[in-house]
Amino acid sequence: MKTWTVINRTTRRHEPSGTVLVKDPHTRSCWLVEGGPVMDALSSVGHESLPAARAAVESAWSQLDATAAEPVTKPEHDTPVTDRPDEATPLAPIRFDAPGPTGEVLPEVPNTAAVYLASLADGPGRAAMRSTLGQVAIMLGCPSADACPWHALRHRHVVELRTRLADRYAPAAANKALSAIRGTLRAAWRLGVIPTDDYQRAIDVKAVPGSRLPAGRALDAGEITALFRACADRTPSGARDAAAFSLMFGCGLRRAEAVAVGIDDYDPESGALRIIGKGNKERTVYAMNGGRTAVNAWIALRGDAPGPLLTPVSRAGVVDVRPMTAQAIMMRLRHRAKQANIGHCSPHDLRRSFVSTALESGADLAMVQALAGHASPTTTARYDRRPETAKAAAAKLVHVPFVAPVSRRTAPGKKTSHKRSRSA
Repeated sequence: MKTWTVINRTTRRHEPSGTVLVKDPHTRSCWLVEGGPVMDALSSVGHESLPAARAAVESAWSQLDATAAEPVTKPEHDTPVTDRPDEATPLAPIRFDAPGPTGEVLPEVPNTAAVYLASLADGPGRAAMRSTLGQVAIMLGCPSADACPWHALRHRHVVELRTRLADRYAPAAANKALSAIRGTLRAAWRLGVIPTDDYQRAIDVKAVPGSRLPAGRALDAGEITALFRACADRTPSGARDAAAFSLMFGCGLRRAEAVAVGIDDYDPESGALRIIGKGNKERTVYAMNGGRTAVNAWIALRGDAPGPLLTPVSRAGVVDVRPMTAQAIMMRLRHRAKQANIGHCSPHDLRRSFVSTALESGADLAMVQALAGHASPTTTARYDRRPETAKAAAAKLVHVPFVAPVSRRTAPGKKTSHKRSRSA
């Protein structure tokens, strides 16, 4: 028999009985209905199809609208929650008005998820954590992170979340979600809406053990050459693309860092670039050899007008001095990779290629870490994509002083006598 699951509860003006978000367990579509008579109408057709339930809800709404003393605001139907059904399975609903373990009623609180996200640096990291919290909120039975009562989470909820995350995601992704949960609970504790004891118990959950092979790949020398050869088409866009790829492969920049470089941050004489990377950390990298030549060739076409170093170029070849997006860099790399016939590669693969090539050429790990802007050398080591031949070459550097045993040879003209030992 089909049953309907109430996965969220909110209050709206003109709706004293509240609004409930209902999930169809078969089609996994979520939609809002009014509590009271409308919910009763929905329960009466719990074993029928979704269209029949909608018809019953519409009828109940009409009756409510006719008998209401003032107009009732009808919530919208077909509110999508997620396009990934395997992530839409909710836990037991957690409500703002749910009593705590001692019987107290938890008050309505500020948006703790928004407070936590605001504490993060603006950029891809914050967007990734927002997406992660949204998926966790769906697992908790809430339509979004903003609608989730994070202050009501207790140890049992986080433990169950950890179990589901470990079953569904790789260890790194699961631990990232647990980190987002801890950060949101910390924001709730700082706002004073979760008791200290409950907060300490809720965050006292171990990380998910294990690891997976790192994603991405490093481009070999032939692929890198083919990529830059595809940019040598004597067009302004080709020069711009070559400069962008030089920053990512030759300097190890992230694509967001590459588009954020201003022309004033570059010294054409030394090739030095001033970069402000993740965590608002500033570092200096160097475009050397062919990389500096590629950047200088692009600046000769772009001009020295103030603004970003990398700019859009129209189809007519007109340079528009305004910022490019990180997504545009990715699309340009896909286009050039297709022209070079080198297979799929991402901007971060160029960054991995920088780390791998620098380490293979004998650069110190700590120096490569500083150039890449990593907080830990462990992260830099994970970017190493050198082939197995490099490991074999490293193994050859270690000499094993093995000495073969000398065999005993019988002197010529002598016979070896074998005496039996007599038993006593």
